[in-house]
Amino acid sequence: MRIGFLKVFAARRAGDWVFALVILAAGPGFFGCGKSAPDVSRQIEEGKACLARGDSSAAKTEFRKILAQDPHNCSGLWGSTLADIQSLLDLSSLAESLIKGNSGSLRALIAEIVSRGEDLESRNCRFELSGLPLRLGAASAPILEIDLGESWDGLDGRHLANIFGLLLGLFDFVTAHSLKAGPDDLLGMTSLPNQNSNPVRMLRPLAQVFADNPEFLAADPENWDRIKLVPGELARSLEGIAEVIETLQDKNRVKNPGSSEIFSVSDPDQDGLDAGDEVVIGVRHLKLLNWESDGPIRIRLSDEFTRDFFRETARSLKKSAEAFSKDKVFSLADFNPVLAFLGITGLPESLAARPSAYFRNPKPIRELVPYWAEVSPGKYEFLVEGETRTETGDADGQVIFDSDSDHFPDSINFGGQAVSGLRIPKDGAGPGPNIPVGISFYYLALQDPSLGGLLQVRTEGSDYAPADSFQLNKILNQLLSSWYSRSGAEAYYETDQPVLKPEIRNYIRKLTSDVAGSTQNILKDFGISDIVHSGDQVYIKVNLGGGIPNAPASYTDPLVVEGVIRAVQEAGGIPHVCEANMRTYTMNEDVLKKRGYDVILARTGADFVNLSDLPRVEFHPYDGTIPFDVPAALRDPGNKIISVAQPKHHWECGVSLSEKNMYGAISERKKSIFHRKFDQIDPVVAAAARAMKPDISIIGGRAVCGELGPHLCVPIRLNYLIVSNDMLAADEQGSLLLGYPFSAVKYAQINLRGQGINFSWVKGTEQFPPELLDRVKEFALTTGEVVFWKKLLFNQYFVPHWIQNQIMPHLEFFFVLANELFYTPRGDQIDWSL
Repeated sequence: MRIGFLKVFAARRAGDWVFALVILAAGPGFFGCGKSAPDVSRQIEEGKACLARGDSSAAKTEFRKILAQDPHNCSGLWGSTLADIQSLLDLSSLAESLIKGNSGSLRALIAEIVSRGEDLESRNCRFELSGLPLRLGAASAPILEIDLGESWDGLDGRHLANIFGLLLGLFDFVTAHSLKAGPDDLLGMTSLPNQNSNPVRMLRPLAQVFADNPEFLAADPENWDRIKLVPGELARSLEGIAEVIETLQDKNRVKNPGSSEIFSVSDPDQDGLDAGDEVVIGVRHLKLLNWESDGPIRIRLSDEFTRDFFRETARSLKKSAEAFSKDKVFSLADFNPVLAFLGITGLPESLAARPSAYFRNPKPIRELVPYWAEVSPGKYEFLVEGETRTETGDADGQVIFDSDSDHFPDSINFGGQAVSGLRIPKDGAGPGPNIPVGISFYYLALQDPSLGGLLQVRTEGSDYAPADSFQLNKILNQLLSSWYSRSGAEAYYETDQPVLKPEIRNYIRKLTSDVAGSTQNILKDFGISDIVHSGDQVYIKVNLGGGIPNAPASYTDPLVVEGVIRAVQEAGGIPHVCEANMRTYTMNEDVLKKRGYDVILARTGADFVNLSDLPRVEFHPYDGTIPFDVPAALRDPGNKIISVAQPKHHWECGVSLSEKNMYGAISERKKSIFHRKFDQIDPVVAAAARAMKPDISIIGGRAVCGELGPHLCVPIRLNYLIVSNDMLAADEQGSLLLGYPFSAVKYAQINLRGQGINFSWVKGTEQFPPELLDRVKEFALTTGEVVFWKKLLFNQYFVPHWIQNQIMPHLEFFFVLANELFYTPRGDQIDWSL
């Protein structure tokens, strides 16, 4: 029997979003009211007491008594609003409302918050509260508790109206469509293919939901009128957010941090909100599961957030608001100045939106999605095709492989009717030489390419008009081409050559309590002076991007690096500690400080180099693996490379050792592009290690990162170093240490190509004690577990890059918390002092 499964899912997610929106809503001057009349003062105090203990139902009763006497009483307006927000975060009641189809009352609650927020701002109401506890989840077992307070003012009311206005527009849009779908279909929709995954394979199963559930995303007759309200709701909110941004640029109106403000801005230079300033949210207490913290939340704005950025953002929001409120076309290129500040490729001027066209005569979303066909009895797939840079076939089941050709059949049978006109002409937008091998252009046969008139396209010498399939697909594929373009990078085409060095030396030694000093001595005994000579530029590649603060076992031990620096200096070399940007991390002073590297760099006088900032070489692997950019300095044969890897179990590759450490040196920040085919990451890791082959590979330190690395680590005391002049030989010993079969380390086996490793031990080598190997093996991943986690977590790589770069760093505390709660306590007590 079909159930409203998605309604339950939507209810759970809605609670998460409401919480996030409340935090964002705590904008400058959140709440506040004037003095209360003597006859309502008792009710105000009782209502505040109810809010302070989280009894939203009782608080509503008290504050609504006040509003019954005086509809514009500031305390009554604020108290009722905060009580409504408290009740919205109770996921059990929220889910119950949606499951029972009682979305009307839920909408009325959100709309009331919006209305009150506007009233609060117009009256510049203030409100003083000892604290506002918000609980995410059921009242009996909250997932997260946060205590906000104490002073709220009229501008905060504006924030509530803006944020909940956006929520109201989204709510009306979603609930105007049926969300009924079977749980089996939804589970099937999220299942991952076993191999050769790409966006096409992940998109195709969605068609099964539409085919099996005719009501899913169809028009809901009872709520369809709601969608006509959406343009006005969104226009008001977008305009309001733009005005708030402009307010923050007025140095006379920025609220600097006070002892009780719910929201404030630290603006030392008094020139309005920009880079270097801090947004301060007045959180008195925060509790997530068993983790607690007191004090305000401080968000420091990075260099991307200039006054120009905020000005352009406000301008773009106002233009989009005008497009929603009036019958106007809004060029998506108007957002390009904002995207440029964030390092995101601009959108073409030929693509625009006309929101009024869509909302004037809305179609059910089900009538806008791609056509689907029955490819086998009972199995449906969307009509999606692609073209690749190569003209060979693709095992992924795509249809079109030429560099440029006609697309789709002449006609199909859809819903019992013959549909023709799907063929897309040759578009003249072939992938071109800038597109890596294996990256495909995808073409969609949408039932309505303009999405009900929403998407508009302008061709040369014409005005904007509703998009057709040919125009839309051509623009999207040209945009994809620009994303992958590499202008100005020197290209290097690899030839097939042996990877193993002819004379391999391995060395294993125990570290003393003087970690840096013993590291320096170990490298001296190994013979670093035979490799590093006077005047050599030596790049010491460390692993920082794969680590998490407060989990030192997850990144390269800084004391080991200090010893390496001193050994290089003693040999006459010039050391440069280095790492490249990756996904959520920009390698800057903040990262160095969090990892303790600021201390060791100051002690040694060595510098730090962000590899992503150096000139690049476009490296084309000989085996056809996707090309990538590497720092030219690490391709210069006159420079030396020392890989200092932290030994970690790795949920995707099995282990992270010397070769995997060199993958982190790829210049590209958006490294998720190398993961978006299921079996692509190991060939890329292998190729990166060949492109930047270390002269010395070092693995070890004070601890091993056990279990679910690279971010979740059980720390296991190690105090050993593996040193080798060959990365593969080092990784073989590292796999032995980690208790993971070297034969299953795919990237290493790609480079070995069936060869065995012959090496000699350096005099004085020690072997790992059996008890150490047994201890590490307790937390080792099996090959089966690696396959499981790789499938489970594969979808994360399709999160948009701007979210990974701008949003995900602020969620880092979840990893910190998970380590502190579930991983660190199971490991060894280790002295991490510097």
